[in-house]
Amino acid sequence: MKYWIESLVIFYIVFSLYRRFSMRKTGEAVGRAKAKVYGTKTNPNPAPAVAKSDPGLSPDFGTLDLKPGANFDDVKSAYRELAKVWHPDRFGHDAKLKERANIKLGEINAAYERLKNHFGK
Repeated sequence: MKYWIESLVIFYIVFSLYRRFSMRKTGEAVGRAKAKVYGTKTNPNPAPAVAKSDPGLSPDFGTLDLKPGANFDDVKSAYRELAKVWHPDRFGHDAKLKERANIKLGEINAAYERLKNHFGK
């Protein structure tokens, strides 16, 4: 009798997970279908794929070692790469280098925030 109850509980858990997964897929499909039928977009404020040439953003692109007009995915990957390179924790042995890395990372973070706001992210 004990094994029968345990197997019933396991069956219930597996069935619940399966149902939840299938309902989630159905919900996503219904949401996409409604968006097509009613002409609505899933994101009402889509971000521009490529930044327009804004002369005020050129220094920010330069800080991230990118050419003006790069898309947001390029900005994001460049930011992550530079943040790894200039993270102050890498220079724990030398206080002077750590301070310089702190300043450089601050510039990188500021440039990324301005570009992120420009792209609407």
